[in-house]
Amino acid sequence: MLIDLYTNILYSDPFSLVLVKLILAFSLLYLSMASSFYFFGKLGHQKGWTKPVSTLPLFKHQIRTEITYSFVSIVIFACYGVLTIWLYRQNLLEISFDNNWLILVDLFIFAIWNEVHFFAVHRLMHTKLLLPFHRIHHKSVVVTPFSTFSFHPVESFLMGSVMIIPMLFFPFEIYALILLPIYSLFFNTLGHSNIAFINQKNLISTQHNTHHTKFNFNFGFISHQLEKIFKRNPK
Repeated sequence: MLIDLYTNILYSDPFSLVLVKLILAFSLLYLSMASSFYFFGKLGHQKGWTKPVSTLPLFKHQIRTEITYSFVSIVIFACYGVLTIWLYRQNLLEISFDNNWLILVDLFIFAIWNEVHFFAVHRLMHTKLLLPFHRIHHKSVVVTPFSTFSFHPVESFLMGSVMIIPMLFFPFEIYALILLPIYSLFFNTLGHSNIAFINQKNLISTQHNTHHTKFNFNFGFISHQLEKIFKRNPK
């Protein structure tokens, strides 16, 4: 059924319907992922499994503000999806339907590229020119799972290019393309969950939370390797 949905999107749906479907799909994925991490954090704190990384209060109407900005980001991401479908129908990019072990290769390539792309865009957002736009995201000094996509539209436009760029050069497997946004959103939401497991240090959640509070390091997505290469680790 899922592959039939993607087939319709790829070949037959009008672009207006493609846009609506992608907005709904991204919204469902975002809200379900964010809600799951939010309630897991609440339960974990009650049971003593986890503790909040930061105990500072949220700003007024923070979660509502984050969801509003995130929805705007989702619309921009969906527009990238429509552009991708248009390019595919014009035979300007390829998608593979072999569905074999190459899915693992595709996911590995994307994981590496996602790290590079995220670090590069994130560092760019901290330049003098783009920092005013990035302050929308950093308004959430204490992050919540709903702050994952809480971007200014300019930042959403830059971040949203992560999938379409490699697709112009590499024929990804269709199921890999389905899994890529889930992979990315899972770890991105984890990084914004404000959750630290008891007796565990240096998790993704604590790393990105530190970036929101200290601002000048932890620019990477998961790995610290690019931080080390460009000497962006804290002293």
